[in-house]
Amino acid sequence: MFFGGYRSVLILMAYLCCFGQLVAAEETGLPELPLSKEFRHVSAGYQHSCAVSTATTLYCWGNNAAAQLGTDDQQDHFSPTATAATSLNWDRVSAGRFHSCAIAAKNGERRLYCWGSNGSGQLGTGDDRSGPKPLEVKGGFTDWLQVTSGISHSCAIRSEGGRNGLYCWGENKAGQAGDPSFNIVRTPRPLTGKQYGWGYVTGGFSHTCAIRDEEGKKKLYCWGANSDGQLGVGVVDRAHPGPVEVSGGFDDWTAVSGGYYHTCGIRDEGGAQKLYCWGNGATGQRGDGGSGRGATPVPLAGDNGSWRALAAGSNHTCAIRDEGADRALYCWGDNRYGQLGVGGEDRSNKPVKIKSVYSDWSQLSAGETHTCAVREKSGRYQTFCWGRNQYGQLGDGTDESRFVPTEVTNEQPKKDNRNGDR
Repeated sequence: MFFGGYRSVLILMAYLCCFGQLVAAEETGLPELPLSKEFRHVSAGYQHSCAVSTATTLYCWGNNAAAQLGTDDQQDHFSPTATAATSLNWDRVSAGRFHSCAIAAKNGERRLYCWGSNGSGQLGTGDDRSGPKPLEVKGGFTDWLQVTSGISHSCAIRSEGGRNGLYCWGENKAGQAGDPSFNIVRTPRPLTGKQYGWGYVTGGFSHTCAIRDEEGKKKLYCWGANSDGQLGVGVVDRAHPGPVEVSGGFDDWTAVSGGYYHTCGIRDEGGAQKLYCWGNGATGQRGDGGSGRGATPVPLAGDNGSWRALAAGSNHTCAIRDEGADRALYCWGDNRYGQLGVGGEDRSNKPVKIKSVYSDWSQLSAGETHTCAVREKSGRYQTFCWGRNQYGQLGDGTDESRFVPTEVTNEQPKKDNRNGDR
C-alpha cells in the first residue's frame, strides 16, 4: 500500500532516525551495527512492517495472524524477525494488509514472491492457498523491477526487454487489478489498455496509480474505486477498471503514492518538485489546508517545493523535503496514534515537521496508523517507526504506541509485552 515514489525505483534510498526516547550515539553519526541489521528499505503495511537489510536479508515484524510476516508461523513479532526464505538475496519489499510481496535478485534474475493471506488471489500463485512463507508468483518470470501490495491486490512491473510491462492480480471488485471483468484475478495479468512503458506503480485500498513514460513525458494514470475522487480524474463517480489519466494533462510526474481513499504525487515543475494530493481529506491527509473530497490534484499548503519522496498511509501522508543540505521529514493528516511523529495526537491538514534531531532522511513508508522511515549517513543506515503499536508493528520490542520516531530494535524482546491499545 502505502508506498513510496517513482524516484525510489531509480534511487535506492535508505534509513532513518529520530528524536524522543531513543537518540542513538551522537547527532552526527550512526551506531556501528552489524550490516545484517542495517535496513536500507522499509515498508509499513496495515499492522505490520518489513525491511531489507544491507546484507539482503528480509525481516518483518508486527501482526502475523495471516502469516503476513513470512516467518513460517502465525505469532506476532515485536522486533525484526528474518523470513523463512533466508537463502534469497532480497532487494525490495511491499507490505499490504494481510499479505506482503518482495523481489529477490541473484545472478541477474529478479524473481517475485508473496506470502500471507490469499483469499482474493493477492499472492498471485493461481489458487487461494495462504502462504506462511514466501511463495513465488505464478509464471516463473525473472525480470521483475518493482512491486506494490494494496489492501487485497498486488501489482508489479516487469522489464520485458526494456518495455516495462505492468501486471496486477488479486481483489478486483472495483477494478483495482485493472481487469474489466471485475472478477478476482489469481495470477499476474497484463494491465488492460496500456500495458507497457510503466516506471512505478502504487496500490491503495481499492485503487491503483502508476507513472508511465510516453516519449519522455511522465504521465500519471489511476484505476479502481473513485468514491472519494482518489483517481484524480475530475469527478467522483463509479469505479474504473482501466487506466484513466489524472486530471490536468501534466507530463512531469516523478512520484506517486496511494492511501486508503486519497492519492498524492510529486511533479517536477522546472525543478521545483511540487507535491499535490486528491481524494478524501476528512482528516487532513491531503495537506492542502482543507477537508472533504477533492477530485483533482491540489497543491500542498504552504511553501510547496523541493519534495523528494512521499508515502500515503490510510488517512495520513508523509514526505521528505530537501532543505539546503538537509533532508527533512514532514507529515500531515490523522494523528490519533501519533503516526505523524510530532509528539502529540493533534491532526493537521498542513505539513508539520516531525520531532527529530536528524535531517538526513532517505526513504519512508506509511501504514494504516503507523509510519516508518530510514536515515542514511556516510553509507550507514538507521530505521525508525512511530504511531500505533498494538501488534509490535513499530519493531521496538514493545506494544506501546509512540508519538515520536523510535528506533527499530536489533534485539528480540525478553517477554511478550501485550498490555497496549488493542
